Amino acid sequence: MRIRTTRPSGFVHGVRRAAVAVAAVSLACAPAALAVGVAAPAAHAEPVTAAPTPATEAATPTTSPARTAAATETTGVETTGVETTGVETSATGSPTTAAAEGTPPGDSRRTGMPRFLSLTITTVTPEVVSDDRSTGGAAGDAPGEGPRPDGREDTVTVTGTVRNVGDRDVSDVEVRLQRAPRIDAAEEVRSVLSLDQSSYGTVGLFHPVAESLSQGESVDFTLSLPLNDPATRSLEIAEPGVYPLLVNVNGTPDYGGRARLDDARFLLPVLSLPAGATPTATARQQGPVAPSPVPVTMLYPLTAAPELAVTNPALDSPAAVRLVDDSLPRSLAAGGRLHGVLAAAREALGPAADPRGALGAGLCLAIDPDLLVTVDAMTRGFEVSKDPADPDSDASSTDDAESEGQTAAAAWLKDLRELAAQTCTVALPYAQADLDAVRDLASPHITASALAAPADIVDGILGVKSVRDLVWPSTGQVAPATLATVTQALAPAPEEPAGAAPAPPDPAAPPADQSAAPTVLIADNTVETTGAARMTGSGSSPSAGSDTANVVHITTAEAPDEAAATGHPVPASNPALLFDMPTSAALAAVGTRPSTPAFVPEDLRFKIADDSRTARLQDAMGAVAWPLLEARRSAVSALRTGGSGNGSAGGSGATAPTAPLVVAPPQDWTAGHDEASALLGLLQRAYQDGLAAPRPLSTALAAAGAPGAPSAELTDPNPGGGIAEAGADGSKSGTGATGGAGFGFTWNTGRSVSDSLIESLRGQLARLGTLRGMLAGNGPDGETPEHYITPLYRDVLRAVSTWGRGGTGTSDARAAAEDRTAALTASLTDQFDAVTVVAPGSVYTLASSQSPLLVVAKNDLAMPVNASLRIRAPEGVQIGQADDYVIPARGSRQIQVPAQIEFSRQMDLRVQLLAPDSTPIGEQIHISLHSNAYGMVIPVLTGISGALLLFLAGRRGWHRLRGQHDRADDRASERGPVLEQYRRDEAHPGPEDEG
Repeated sequence: MRIRTTRPSGFVHGVRRAAVAVAAVSLACAPAALAVGVAAPAAHAEPVTAAPTPATEAATPTTSPARTAAATETTGVETTGVETTGVETSATGSPTTAAAEGTPPGDSRRTGMPRFLSLTITTVTPEVVSDDRSTGGAAGDAPGEGPRPDGREDTVTVTGTVRNVGDRDVSDVEVRLQRAPRIDAAEEVRSVLSLDQSSYGTVGLFHPVAESLSQGESVDFTLSLPLNDPATRSLEIAEPGVYPLLVNVNGTPDYGGRARLDDARFLLPVLSLPAGATPTATARQQGPVAPSPVPVTMLYPLTAAPELAVTNPALDSPAAVRLVDDSLPRSLAAGGRLHGVLAAAREALGPAADPRGALGAGLCLAIDPDLLVTVDAMTRGFEVSKDPADPDSDASSTDDAESEGQTAAAAWLKDLRELAAQTCTVALPYAQADLDAVRDLASPHITASALAAPADIVDGILGVKSVRDLVWPSTGQVAPATLATVTQALAPAPEEPAGAAPAPPDPAAPPADQSAAPTVLIADNTVETTGAARMTGSGSSPSAGSDTANVVHITTAEAPDEAAATGHPVPASNPALLFDMPTSAALAAVGTRPSTPAFVPEDLRFKIADDSRTARLQDAMGAVAWPLLEARRSAVSALRTGGSGNGSAGGSGATAPTAPLVVAPPQDWTAGHDEASALLGLLQRAYQDGLAAPRPLSTALAAAGAPGAPSAELTDPNPGGGIAEAGADGSKSGTGATGGAGFGFTWNTGRSVSDSLIESLRGQLARLGTLRGMLAGNGPDGETPEHYITPLYRDVLRAVSTWGRGGTGTSDARAAAEDRTAALTASLTDQFDAVTVVAPGSVYTLASSQSPLLVVAKNDLAMPVNASLRIRAPEGVQIGQADDYVIPARGSRQIQVPAQIEFSRQMDLRVQLLAPDSTPIGEQIHISLHSNAYGMVIPVLTGISGALLLFLAGRRGWHRLRGQHDRADDRASERGPVLEQYRRDEAHPGPEDEG
């Protein structure tokens, strides 16, 4: 034991104890003193006993030393054992009761009380108790490991740390180990962890760890108890099962009385008892005694938060992709989470650890295609964005970091390809998108990208053939309307002759082929069977013992409506594969970011963030082991009773096959290497012990699609517009409803994708549709319009990702979604602005009234686009029809527009490009135009002058023809002498002219 505290001197410690005694007497004489200078009752307060001396321990009756009888507590006398329950002594010395504190009886998770000590579990040895004769190693060892360091096969050892987190010193700090009865029901896997310590009735002795613990100081401790030893105190574990354990810490805060100041609890799976721990008189059957092992299918998530940043294709194409931060490169590198999880799977599935391939046969890698797309792009280079909300921001990463990340990405992807080649793979919805949000967006491209494309992405990058027609919602549940959307996205449409109108549905026609509908993977407590059988958990339904115990056919009322809307028949029911709720809920707490899934009922929620990472791992292994051990216990019971009881077949000694088990950690699982190795090691040990048998995912899907499964109904998990999910503290917001037997939905509207975000994304989807219609063929480098536009649709899915929306990172996930939406909006704005009309540098002059108007349009995008012109001109200017024009990629085009102007003056024209759907794009420019045309003035004047000339000439001719005098002749006679004189002067110049 390592003590990291400074022990007070004997004199100082005596003074402190005297002060505590005086305070206790004062409180007993004057309870009103609680109001002046006395702290409030401590959390988890209870009466405790001191560690017994050898004399008192010898005097204690030992008829059953480990079983704790009710102890009598008197003033000034402390006895060994469990204290009487119902009345507790607070840290201030005053008696308290559960009712007085307003806490439900049996609930130890109290709030509103000060904390003085914090207890953390560091290690539990063994993590899983198992007989070395069946696993080939010492009890508790993982396959392939050597014996435990302590050399004891029948002892449970717990190490941890006690820290003073209060505002005063705490003296006489002691700890002890306690055990509750074996778990006998599925819901107890979680509910037992929130029971009061009084439910943990089998106790060990208190062990002192520190005489005094000052503020901020901590001390390590080690506790050990035999599994079962009649000669001394032990855990009294006499048969396999899952047992809740609790470590209790007690102490005396300054100015208060002795009390229980904190505790930590965890589950201990006991697959089989070591030889030294097996009772001799009533020996239990050990090892692989189950007549039929539990068929197990495990989904193994490989996922991460969306990391690809929104880029701006309007700019020059960057040499590398951009990431929102450096968390993914660090996770892929040695020591990172993704590196560790993949390494754990490779080690567990290797020939040395899995020589018969049992673990690999029942394991399926559940891969997020967005993660694959990101890692694959990183292998060609990447950089980290300084501001993810700005697609034009600079990079913040260094060249060395980028090079190291590129190498790590290439190595990780190589390892994944090798692993995927030897085991099953299945694609998750893209970026773990919220399928309810996908439904609300109502975009065929978004739906196809989220559900139909992922399998092709996984197959293309990994070079495998993944499992098809399986949809695993990231929340573990699905609304009826969302299920209809999923079915429409993945169910094949019937072939119809070209040009033929859809035929009306035939009421007499047989129902649609069940195999055409995709299978959904959801929690087993989110459905309610419509027949006599009711699904209530793993192995607990009446159909347990059949191959279809965890499958149902879901019927929804939305199917007829969907068929009417699309014109295509929708299957009347969807096959559903059900995973075990308690197991998945416990696995959600494993890792760096614990959370409570949406489908966990309200009465099974508790504050998991207070538990240590080691304790949460133990809880998960206990949850995985319980269905296996319960099936064996039921089978053994049936054999002993001659076939009667659960699991019997026809009253004979034979038993029916056990119910299959689907183990599905949450998609946003944050387990590390050691945690994943421990869980995979548990399954390996269960296969070796005969508790479990591998069941390939393809076999489970075939059972789901086969006839004979019970019909079931769903309850819409979004009645208030929110996804049901709670944070790490188990709390929830919003209003809730409960359905089903024993379990039900709980709602948390605070975790759902907000309506404002959905509305904003709908607007961006409309703009994406406009951009998609603008693209006119491949780019100069061969890039297709589909390849260009797909990343932008994927950014929408990343914005509605459910990663991080539970647990402690909910606010960060929402902020990331808002940043991504803002970046997508800015990127689309820049792309539309990149296609525009170039404004002339000066006044544009037309040579004539019918001269064409010349306009230059430029395109800075990497793709050619279709566009047309819209010119707004003043009255009197007629603009001809502007056809659609193709503007080359990163180029420009001069467009001649027919125009006719009826006047000569300077005018202002407004010119803008339009997308094919008439959406304005680019900047609207103003062109100052000057025309030399005079309109109708010149033709009118010319006509009048010509008409006047003809009139005068005709009048004079008419007069001459009739011999009439014309006044024009008089003017000519008057000019005659003058002209004659002028001619003579020109012919004979005078002397003056000559000079």
